[in-house]
Amino acid sequence: MKSLALKSFLCSLCFILPGILIAQHNPFTTDGYDSYMGEVTQWNKVLESIPKFDITSPAGLAQLRFVWGAASGKSILKPTDRFIPGNGSNIRIRIFRPENPRAVVFDIHGGGWVAGRPETNDSLNDVMARYCHVAVVSIDYRLAP
Repeated sequence: MKSLALKSFLCSLCFILPGILIAQHNPFTTDGYDSYMGEVTQWNKVLESIPKFDITSPAGLAQLRFVWGAASGKSILKPTDRFIPGNGSNIRIRIFRPENPRAVVFDIHGGGWVAGRPETNDSLNDVMARYCHVAVVSIDYRLAP
């Protein structure tokens, strides 16, 4: 549960807050970025306070994978895990499929090629599948050793 809370906190810091800060300003001003550079500077200070993971050490990589690998929460649609043939081994894909999907969305989870799993985006993929009427396919790609 702690990892889910930490992950939600980091997600909101990294993705939601910058959008809120930028959205408060008129994007059609002619003064460039000067009008909100103070807020950008403050935001950079917040980003500096987020824990860094040393992915060059086994312990640091394990910590990063623990934080990024946790499932993002409960979903309403039941995802299906399937395996497709890959180069040397089977590759797992996770599918959220509503009734009568209109299209397919290919989801590649975050984690910088060293962390994360398809379950990382379960909540988002569930919502996208249900509200956009699309099948969402997330791949369990090979992570860097």
